[in-house]
Amino acid sequence: MLIYVRLRSSDINTARLSSKSSS
Repeated sequence: MLIYVRLRSSDINTARLSSKSSS
């Protein structure tokens, strides 16, 4: 479960980075 949360957090972090780069 903890790994899933970490993976999800990483995915969100990547999405935010991608969004920032796109902006």
